[in-house]
Amino acid sequence: MVHTGLGALSSASNKSMWRGLFWSGFNVFANKGVGIFARLVLALWLAPASFGLVAMVLVFLNLLGLFVDFGLQNVLVQRPRDERSAERYYSVFWFLLVAGFGWMLAFAAVFSSLTVWVFNEARLAEIALLLAPCLLFQSIAVLPEVRLLRRMRFRSIAAAEVASTLSSAVAAIAIAFAGAGVFSLIAQQLIYTALRAVFIWHASNWRPRLHFSWRSLREVQELGGYMLGSRVLTYLGSNIDRLAIGAILGASSLGLYTISYTITENIRAQLSRVISRVMLPVYARMQENFEGIKGHYLSITRVMTLVFFPFLLSLVLFAEPIIELIFSEEWSEATLPTQLLAAGGMMVAISGPAVEVLVGIGRAREVFVISVLNLVMITIPAIWVLTMAYDLVGSATAMLISFSSMRVFCYFALRRYLSIALVDILRATGPAVCAAGSLCAINWIVETVSPIAGISVIASVYLIIIAVCFRQVCWDRLKLANTST
Repeated sequence: MVHTGLGALSSASNKSMWRGLFWSGFNVFANKGVGIFARLVLALWLAPASFGLVAMVLVFLNLLGLFVDFGLQNVLVQRPRDERSAERYYSVFWFLLVAGFGWMLAFAAVFSSLTVWVFNEARLAEIALLLAPCLLFQSIAVLPEVRLLRRMRFRSIAAAEVASTLSSAVAAIAIAFAGAGVFSLIAQQLIYTALRAVFIWHASNWRPRLHFSWRSLREVQELGGYMLGSRVLTYLGSNIDRLAIGAILGASSLGLYTISYTITENIRAQLSRVISRVMLPVYARMQENFEGIKGHYLSITRVMTLVFFPFLLSLVLFAEPIIELIFSEEWSEATLPTQLLAAGGMMVAISGPAVEVLVGIGRAREVFVISVLNLVMITIPAIWVLTMAYDLVGSATAMLISFSSMRVFCYFALRRYLSIALVDILRATGPAVCAAGSLCAINWIVETVSPIAGISVIASVYLIIIAVCFRQVCWDRLKLANTST
């Protein structure tokens, strides 16, 4: 049953978990919905090359952004509170603040030139210099966000991020309308990161004291190193396609691919971030209760497939008419990459929050090893060979292969530590997979179906499936609400 393992937490913790999932889900739909709408509007005034130029810089900016917290954010969320926690928070904050200035200067002085050299595009230097302060804004927000995450105050995080996205989108559209071109995309990034830091600080109601201890910092550095390494490798595995496209095919091709990424993988990644942000504190509290974690994992896997599959399947089946409807003819080459990336997102959903489970039970080292193996053995060879041979389609195909292989590695790790069998995964994902297969067969038989009608059928069928699968969960939640009142 889908609620297996949910009783492992207290009713209060269980309620906090579901509330966290709701607000984090709302955050993604509102936040990314506004962001995608802004991208679509900006695409009316900006050429694909403008998106490609900013995407080239963001490959390195976001990579450096992973180092901003040195992997310490998840460590502080996962680590049980003790008498040294306050001292540890102060020490980590001042360390990250100084490091933030260093990352900003390093990006402006070194990585801007590296970006120009890798992509052989002189215009990137100015863009990199303007975007460098984003790293400092990120470092400032780390500790306040830790405080909010530990208290599972996802509503406050959602409000901060949605407000920042909305403000930056309005500003970017106004700047683009004024004829500023690529600088509208730069302003959008800067305004978002700056406002997010301000709003997160305001919501956390936490202020650091002038206290620093190297001992407190060293206590969390080792585990933070493995978490940081895993995140960097995951990022490289997820973004090496854009690095290869930018270096091999140029800014215009990367701009086309960016749109495919925005409407498929970006949404999938953000929804996965919802699961990670909420479930990591939950798994950290249940570190020794492997049976309870197993039940949670299978339940969340079923949720992920039922949430992801309708959207991603719609893109697989109807990407061409959707792109033709929204964009101009010059964006038509993004159709097949969009379909392939959507299929890759479905593969990720099938594996559920595997990485979060492994980190939550203290197996960050295993996640690091898995990430290294997948990146070196699968992703890098596939992306370079297939991009050289088949351009954008080859890159998207390589990412589909990479997503699938990473999930296979994670499955074997879960089987080792939690005794999760393949039949357990099949039971959890069965409703979504069977529905997807049935709808693909219907679409193949009735090829004349319009995109709107087809998407409506997909949505209707999945709503019925969700109602059936979660009837017991909904009944349990109703009884809990009645008991509380």
